[in-house]
Amino acid sequence: MLIPSFYYGWVITGCAFFVLFFTYGVQYSFGVFVPPMVDELGWDRASLGGAFSLYSIIYTMFTVVSGKLTDSHGPRRIIAVGGVLLATGLIATSQLSSQWQLFFWYGIVAALGMSTAYIPCNMTVVKWFRHKRGLALGIAASGASIGILLIPILSTFLIERFNWRFGLLVLGCSMFVVLLCAARLMIGSPETLSLAD
Repeated sequence: MLIPSFYYGWVITGCAFFVLFFTYGVQYSFGVFVPPMVDELGWDRASLGGAFSLYSIIYTMFTVVSGKLTDSHGPRRIIAVGGVLLATGLIATSQLSSQWQLFFWYGIVAALGMSTAYIPCNMTVVKWFRHKRGLALGIAASGASIGILLIPILSTFLIERFNWRFGLLVLGCSMFVVLLCAARLMIGSPETLSLAD
């Protein structure tokens, strides 16, 4: 009896799911870190809100750039670089002591990393599917929604069990591992499979 071959497009879909799970889950966890950060650092909420606004602007603007770079360099390199930037931004934010560090490490560095998640993942999934494209995109995109649901719960647990700094450190280190591993498996299209993208 012949064993049916496994289509590599589903590996791409799984990788996209986990990239979006972690990136969007961490992004929407920021709110649970605000109260303990305010308590420890003595800053007003407007400062933290300003850093998140800068993050949102940078992330939105550079999404266009990440799409263009994915066209020219493939998803593997772009997601890997983004993973390093996002993880570095979170880890550095966990060690901050002044407001400029928050704006730089979270508002700029982490935001640049986040901009490499959605477009590279989805455009790569599209290239791998013709007949089940909608299903594959739905599975990949659901990673973001599930991450938004679960990662804030994990973040809250880490904050309550340890502290906000440890929580951000764990998220940053996890991001580094997951995104680099996922990027390693991301191949731009079926045509480039044999060339390892």
